[in-house]
Amino acid sequence: MGFRRAGSCPPALASPSIVVPAPEPFGDFHSNHFYEPAPSPSSAFPSTPSFPPTPSFPPTPIPLSAFPVTPSSAFAPPPPPAFIPTPSSVASPVAGSPQENAQQARRGKKGPPRKEFVERYADRPYQPPPAIKRIQRHFTRQKKIEVLDYLIYHQVPVASGGEQARRSRMYIPEPTKVNGQEAQFPKPGFRHPTYDEAEKQFKIPRSTIATWWKDKDKILHSK
Repeated sequence: MGFRRAGSCPPALASPSIVVPAPEPFGDFHSNHFYEPAPSPSSAFPSTPSFPPTPSFPPTPIPLSAFPVTPSSAFAPPPPPAFIPTPSSVASPVAGSPQENAQQARRGKKGPPRKEFVERYADRPYQPPPAIKRIQRHFTRQKKIEVLDYLIYHQVPVASGGEQARRSRMYIPEPTKVNGQEAQFPKPGFRHPTYDEAEKQFKIPRSTIATWWKDKDKILHSK
């Protein structure tokens, strides 16, 4: 047997029915750096689904005829309200295109209406038409009547009294009836104009004037 020191007690034997808990670590449970959580049993094995996966199929296209057709008028915007002109909108001029502005500038301002021929020359004595300086190719009925009146009613003074030359030589048209009346014979010392004189006066070929004289009744009575 060995010797014991003085003052020492023999070790106490624990009862087999008493469980001594382990001492808790210092500080918080999560702040202890010696603590390592044990892995969960579910994380050690891969998760498997409890039922088989559903197979996926591509979407089936739907034809356009299956959708209801809506008329385009249902989506049309409402018509604008009727425009009511105001005094300011009526009086304000609207700027036109450059061509219209140029035409208005060329026309100028509209003046008073022109007077009729009778009103303009009623207070003036009759003046014979001026001599034509160029030959014309197309003539109106008014021009033909003017030439025929010149041959019928105009009188030319005779140079040396009496008609010395024959009518055929001077190309003087024979007297004729105009509008049912006998043509006026020239006064003494005067004669009717010739085709040559009418040609110089109106610048119309003599042959054309002679043709008009032959058709004078048709020309004078036509409308």
